[in-house]
Formats: sequence, structure tokens, C-alpha cells
Amino acid sequence: MPKKRKSIPVLPQWIFQGALDNAKDVILITEAEPLDKPGPKIVYANQAFYELTGFTPEETIGNDPRMLQGEDTDRATLERVRTALKAGEPIRVEVVNYTKSGQSYWLDMIIVPLRDPDDKVTHFAAIERDITAVKNLERDLMRRHETATGEVRRLAKANDIIEASRRQLCELDAENNRLISIIGHDLRNAFTAIIGFTALLEARVKDLSTAQIADEVTRIHRVVKDSHRMLENLLAYSLMQRETPEPRLQPVSVSPLVDRVLGDLEDRATPKGIVLEPPASEHLVVADERMLEVVIRNLVENAIKFSHAGGRVWISGRDVDGHSRISVSDSGVGMSEAQIRSVLDQQRVKPSVGTAEEKGTGFGLILCGQLIRKMGGQLAVRSELGKGTTFELVLERVP
Repeated sequence: MPKKRKSIPVLPQWIFQGALDNAKDVILITEAEPLDKPGPKIVYANQAFYELTGFTPEETIGNDPRMLQGEDTDRATLERVRTALKAGEPIRVEVVNYTKSGQSYWLDMIIVPLRDPDDKVTHFAAIERDITAVKNLERDLMRRHETATGEVRRLAKANDIIEASRRQLCELDAENNRLISIIGHDLRNAFTAIIGFTALLEARVKDLSTAQIADEVTRIHRVVKDSHRMLENLLAYSLMQRETPEPRLQPVSVSPLVDRVLGDLEDRATPKGIVLEPPASEHLVVADERMLEVVIRNLVENAIKFSHAGGRVWISGRDVDGHSRISVSDSGVGMSEAQIRSVLDQQRVKPSVGTAEEKGTGFGLILCGQLIRKMGGQLAVRSELGKGTTFELVLERVP
């Protein structure tokens, strides 16, 4: 035999009223119509509502719930509420409302339709919970998350910079070790030659003719000059690696500077029968005179080194669009594509001996590129193996 269900007791109205009045959540009851302005009137609000909003019963009952809305109340959320109420369906949303004093607060709000015995919606009941503290905590956590994310990104970027600096330092350390090796090797050879020549002079000076002594002195002088030039390049290169002060840019006359360089290098060209040709016209450029002289000296010296006996090295210039293009050309052995890329990418060119077994350090061309860029110019290279090389300096021309 089925168990008889217990009947639900009918409670007096004052019990329901007391439950509503003493609920900790806000309870608000409005008429169902009209949904548009002037809006449904509020017919009931519990004590929690008055404590939260600061409104009095006289200011609330008979008024429109729109009195609780403000500038931060989301219009899209209100439209969702309106659509649900119009369809007689319950809805739950989070919305910003305002107190009587204008203070905003967040609500977790559930609105349900209330129906009469004929199933007609006559009222809406809103059960609202203040979640302002939760929203503030969420916002604070979001700010902290964004701050932490930004800090992580900053640290990651700093780590990338540190790693790049570490790699650069490792490269510089390796480069310095290589330079020390080059300096030790080349200077040892130079001083070995000087010691040998001077020892020969000391031991045989009484037996040597004036011409032989002059020849030995010339050889010693050449070795000393070559060593001096190498040390100058090493010093200039070292200063470049240490971020030297900005160049002293000023108008520089190219012809006198070239004449000075060619005069100094005449003793390098003469033994090989190489003709040095200065530019046919004058050019006035914006440059650091000392830097420009180091560049042209290295380029001419390099051209002599890799020119065959009886060849020629010539300097020319042309003015194009506010710039002077100063070229140092030779008809020597030329350069490979890999060597050209190394020069343009400011990478070390592998040292190679010249046509008369001249030795070098392999960084003179890199120094040239760095100095030219330091002066705001550009270095271009045209070369073909067996047909010579042209280095072109592009510098701002003095109007």
C-alpha cells in the first residue's frame, strides 16, 4: 500500500513577511508592467535593501528600479534582463548599482517572475547579494597578475639583454685572445727581424760597405714602420671596441690627406713597382680627419699588399646627390664573395699573405668599416677574383 504523503502546512502571512524582512540578501519586488519607462513600480523592499542603498521606504516604494542605476551600469546587461522579463523567464546577472549617496556596488542578482493562479506574471522578485568585496578582490588580483606578468616580461627582456651581453662579452673575449695571439706573433716576428738585422750590423759593420749598411738600415726601417702601422691599427681597433667618443666631424679636404698617405706608403709600393695615383679632382667631405686618414691608409696599404708587381693603385672621387664617393681601386688578386660579405657584415676577414708574402692581422678592413660608420658614412665593396678590388667610401659632401 503506497505511503501517504504529508500535507504541507499553510503558514500565516506574518511568517513569510518576517522571513523576507530579516533576510541578509536584498529582496526587491516590483510590478510586472510596464517594463519601459516609467517602469515597473517597486512594491516591496526588505531591510537589507535599505541598509545597503541608504534609501528610505518613502523614497523607494512606488519608484522605478532605474533609480539604482548609474554611469557604470552595463546597458547590455540591462537589455538581457529586459528580454528575459518580457519573455517571463528567470535570469541571473552581475550588475553595478548605486546607493543614495552615489557609491557604486556590485550585485549578484536573480530575478524570477511571480505568477497568479491563472499563470499570469504579475510581479518580479529580485534576490540580490552584494559581491562588491569579491569584485574588488578580483580586480586587485587581476592588477597583481598584470603587474606580475609585466615584471616577468621585464625580467625576461632583461635576461635576454644579459644573455646577449654575455654572448657579446664571450665574443669580445675570444676576439681579444685572438688579437693577443696576433700581436704576440707579429711583433715577435718583427722584433726577431730587427734583432737579426741589428746583430748582423753589429757583427759585420766593419766589413760592410756603406751601400750594404744603408740597405740593412732600410730593411730595419721598413720593419719598424710596418710594426708601427700595425700597432696604430690595433690601438684604433681597441678604442673602437671601447665605444670611443663621437668623431669630430668637420670639413676635410681629401686631396692633401691622400697625398700624405701616398707619400708615407711610397716605400711599400716602390719595391713592387706599383704606381700610386691620387684623385684627379678635389673633394671636400664631412669627416673626422684622423679617422678618415686611418681608413684611406688601410685601404691603400691593403691594395698595395694584394697588387701584383708592376700594378697600379688609384684613388678617385665623384660627387652624387650631396655625397662624395671616394674610391680606392687596384688591379690585384681580388676578393671572394665570402670575403666581401665578411667586410660588409663587420666580421673578421681571415688573414692572408700578400703577393710579395706580406703578412697582416686581418682586421684592418673591419676597422675601416667601423670608422666609416662612426662618421655617418658607408663602405661599399666591388671585387672579382683575379681582376682587382674597389672600396668606395660614401661620405656627406660639404656644399
